[in-house]
Amino acid sequence: MELDDLKTAWRELDRKLDDNRALNLQVFRELKLDKTRSALRQLAAGPLAELLLNGLGLLLLGSFLADHFETAKYAIPALVLHAAVLLLLAADLRQLVRIARIDWAAPVVQIQRDLAELRAARIRTTQLTLLFAPLLWTPLVIVAAKGLLGFDLYLLGPAYIAWNIAFGLAVIPLGLWAARRLAGRLSPNFLQRLADDVAGRSLATALGHLEEIARFEDER
Repeated sequence: MELDDLKTAWRELDRKLDDNRALNLQVFRELKLDKTRSALRQLAAGPLAELLLNGLGLLLLGSFLADHFETAKYAIPALVLHAAVLLLLAADLRQLVRIARIDWAAPVVQIQRDLAELRAARIRTTQLTLLFAPLLWTPLVIVAAKGLLGFDLYLLGPAYIAWNIAFGLAVIPLGLWAARRLAGRLSPNFLQRLADDVAGRSLATALGHLEEIARFEDER
């Protein structure tokens, strides 16, 4: 075989190897993206269920407000709850919109960035919900007692209401202090697992599939 023929055959072999690597990468990418989409479909079930429950909550609170709108002691706590449920509903909608807008044809880095933003939003929503939930305890009990049992919680006296509100206010700085203390003592791996649990294990699984694609591309 002549040298030129050998060079030509070698170039053809390199081209076939490159084509084969590209095909393997494409197949691997599609497989992992399918698994990523599947994980996100599971994740979307959570915000969707919360959206339906919050929608039902708005209907019930709206009915309660219609019956007691002229009575400030019931209308005010109901309006507070109504605003809180609206915020949760908006957060659920934003999460679902983020998932729906993911461009699966985009580079892996862009998809990773989108999922990282979704993860951060879910963690932030959970943190704020846990942080301010104690403040909603008093209006929730007032509205639930009146709406479900027909009982006026104010009959227990202003001191009872005041103590409940004060307790809710006291829990917030206490919770912030405890979070800071624990964050300094817990291992990074534990905090990572905790964040994954808060954001949703399906989201962590989806990010894991994307990392595998990124590693496979880097090895090429």
